[in-house]
Amino acid sequence: MTIARKKMKILWALDPFDDLDEIYTKSFQALNSLSNYVQLEVDPVYLLSPLQLNIDFNLTTVNSEVYISAAKKALEKKLEGIPLSELNDPKVLVNSSSRLRQVVQELADQALSREYDMILVGSHGRKGLNRMMMGSFAEQLLLQSKVPVFIIGNETEKLNTRWNQKPIHILIANDLSNPSSSFFSKALGLAQSLEAKITLLRAVTRPAEMVLQSGVYLLSGGFIPTPIFMRQEDERLKNAANIILHEAEKQHIQTEMILDNNAQSVVQSILSHAKESNASFIVMAAESGQVASTLLGSITRQVVRLAPCPVLVYRVDKK
Repeated sequence: MTIARKKMKILWALDPFDDLDEIYTKSFQALNSLSNYVQLEVDPVYLLSPLQLNIDFNLTTVNSEVYISAAKKALEKKLEGIPLSELNDPKVLVNSSSRLRQVVQELADQALSREYDMILVGSHGRKGLNRMMMGSFAEQLLLQSKVPVFIIGNETEKLNTRWNQKPIHILIANDLSNPSSSFFSKALGLAQSLEAKITLLRAVTRPAEMVLQSGVYLLSGGFIPTPIFMRQEDERLKNAANIILHEAEKQHIQTEMILDNNAQSVVQSILSHAKESNASFIVMAAESGQVASTLLGSITRQVVRLAPCPVLVYRVDKK
């Protein structure tokens, strides 16, 4: 009996006027590889706005038709010859705002209302003023989108060796603070659909020498020696990991667990394990909210910019 493959609906956000040809090629490679495991429906979408065109008039006027027509032709030309049967006709969305947050929200709302499984986007990973126009679009999307964002970054290597392996390999990087969260259910569900194996990585920087020599103050106001705290934390992590590993075993997902408690850098630990294990892509969670944005900036943003493979980011709303 033939088992029906899961259907995955993807919004492919792209700009036909930029110079991301190499990233588009890698994006296509990722889509083509995904199509070997799931039934895809891919909608290429360009979000037309004054912000991206660097113009100052309202795009809802008659003059906007000229830009819309030009954008659609450029989009069709950009996708010309891509041998992906699951690729639908390209679409142009229009947003008249010159504010990045509002422009990004247009795309995020579109993805949510049409129930896409993920948004695929490329990012230059630029720095300074150039990042304000392009690199920050993908990062802002991470903060606002309730739909998972799949990012092909500037440092993403050629995907042939990473995606042609059987099974493909997903590196899930998380602090295991809530092993029963919906994030893990979604990540495991994706791994099952792709018939992938997973590595669950928890990386924490090693304590500073002054902490090792003194101790740890708890939020409750208590104080315990660092070695005892570290042993208790290791036990908590093992218990949390066992919950996830047990669920993965029930779903027949090949899984390994890595607890890197002595990492010099959380970001470097994630990048190193992704490279050494030849991961097909990295999965991370990003919490919404002002404080979470700071955490996103310190960890997820750096991983997205420097990762040797694509990064899939799920947004987790704090209750």
